[in-house]
Amino acid sequence: MIFSHANLPFDFNALRLFPDIVNSYSVHFFESLGSTNDKARMLAAAGCENLTVIIADRQTEGRGRFGRKWHSPPGVNIYMSIVLAKISNPLITLLNYAVALAVARAVRESAGIDVRTKWPNDLYCSGKKFCGILTESVSSGGRILYSVTGIGINVNQAKEELPDNIRENTTGISIERGGGVARGDIIIQVMQYLNYYLRLLETDPKVIRKEWCEISMTVGSRVNAVVADTLIEGEAVSLDEHGALIVRLDTGESITLTGREPVSPRLKKFTEY
Repeated sequence: MIFSHANLPFDFNALRLFPDIVNSYSVHFFESLGSTNDKARMLAAAGCENLTVIIADRQTEGRGRFGRKWHSPPGVNIYMSIVLAKISNPLITLLNYAVALAVARAVRESAGIDVRTKWPNDLYCSGKKFCGILTESVSSGGRILYSVTGIGINVNQAKEELPDNIRENTTGISIERGGGVARGDIIIQVMQYLNYYLRLLETDPKVIRKEWCEISMTVGSRVNAVVADTLIEGEAVSLDEHGALIVRLDTGESITLTGREPVSPRLKKFTEY
């Protein structure tokens, strides 16, 4: 059900046209928010339903990993967060990968562009970032109370409208396909595929890791990382059962990276999948 706090933009009409998909979620739309993750966390703390979705047309304080600012102008992109209150502790470290797969498939089917995952929480096209995923969890007594996963997708923003400091390494769906796409169509696909991947996360999580690796621009590439103030280099080979990145060093030793370490891949070329 949609609880609309403002009029939905015209390109969100798909949210009205596919009630069978939308009704498995509780959707709240806002014209402007500081941060969809902050709003979702507030509602989660107040006891909102599992699968509550917060969507904003604009964010004034959008953020990504390490608190980096997420550029969030109105009318062009997707800014959404989902409250997930039923993810068990052992699976929470794989949640980002499940969400990334849902977004990747949604974008590919909605826009027809090739999408690649970058460890630990980004999606790329043509070697440039167009989507970031940020999961924040609240726990008590060693138990996860709830998680909030934020998704930011560059959809219809023109290249020249991107901030100067990110323009060179950033892209968007309309830039890649040469034309715009309705944001609501992508959101509907994301919600549909997220239902599928959340079930898979509970029943067969190794498939999540396998599929993520198959479309990864990180796995199979040379990577640099800073570990304990030391720069290390090796080849990213896979994900372990907890979602940590397994890297084979030049010495032959293997280490795992948890996502707290800055990692820079040396990109490889891909074929379509």
